[in-house]
Amino acid sequence: MIREYRIFFVNQPEPLGFGDAVLKTKAFVGNNPFLLYAGDNITLSENNDYIHRLLRVFNDYQADAVILIEEVEHPEHYGVIVGECIEAYSSILRVIDIFENQLNRHQI
Repeated sequence: MIREYRIFFVNQPEPLGFGDAVLKTKAFVGNNPFLLYAGDNITLSENNDYIHRLLRVFNDYQADAVILIEEVEHPEHYGVIVGECIEAYSSILRVIDIFENQLNRHQI
């Protein structure tokens, strides 16, 4: 499967959030759909099901972007979304707002 795709590594010297990471990919992807994978995260699912779910939601809802989220004990250490459920799917949310991590931003 990898033969069908191009993989690029883009370094983000300062943690300026996912918006900055997306902007750094523009030279490689232009306006084409792409998958941004943060190097400091590991996502595990049986048979890489999360990728299939991301693609299905992206295509079914003609989304501009699709992200995986996880509820955590101390959300102030991470980026946080405000969302609303779409239709009867309780696990699919339309993102209303995103707040980047504010606590660790200046600790470098």
